[in-house]
Amino acid sequence: MIACHTGTEAESPSMMLFLQGDRQIGKSTILREALLPHAPQVAGLMVQRLFEGGEKCGYRACVVRGALPAVDGPYTPGMPGVFLCKGQARPGVLEKAMAEVQTVCADPAYKLLILDEIGGMELLSGAFMRLLRAVLALGKPCVGVLKSRQNLAGMAGGRLGLPPDILALRDALQQSLEAQGRVLTVTQANRPETRQAVEGFVAGIFR
Repeated sequence: MIACHTGTEAESPSMMLFLQGDRQIGKSTILREALLPHAPQVAGLMVQRLFEGGEKCGYRACVVRGALPAVDGPYTPGMPGVFLCKGQARPGVLEKAMAEVQTVCADPAYKLLILDEIGGMELLSGAFMRLLRAVLALGKPCVGVLKSRQNLAGMAGGRLGLPPDILALRDALQQSLEAQGRVLTVTQANRPETRQAVEGFVAGIFR
């Protein structure tokens, strides 16, 4: 089993800080609030939850170029970047978005990268993963969300029909991230400490 760090551990120098945890525990909100004061210097990828008639219906890939999208947004038919909607997956949309992300993140105007979230169905896309590795290899500080193993296991057993071996791909990605930084597990109990860890990491970049 891969060891997961928690938000209560002593901080160590790193280039990456990723969060994982249960659905809707506030991972993306923690990141967004920490990055808002520095948004003009942030680039990357954020996934926005989409709602229709008050019900969650899908997810949208938003390319970040100095402005942070809201965590949640209204669904409109035909809107760009929608890669999962009402049970229908469109992996090509994620690949297209990540190709744009790679170009944007290489711009020297952006000092910090965000990848929120990775470790889902895109693990099965060779094109997406090559682009992701290229972004991580830029050598810029990076924060993000890694889909937890538990959440991915639920997807693998659900209607999307993801293969069970996707969990091994996710674990390998976590190991790669931990080789360059930390993966913190967010819980209800440690949310304040995790928020402080993220804020401290971001403050260190822009000090």
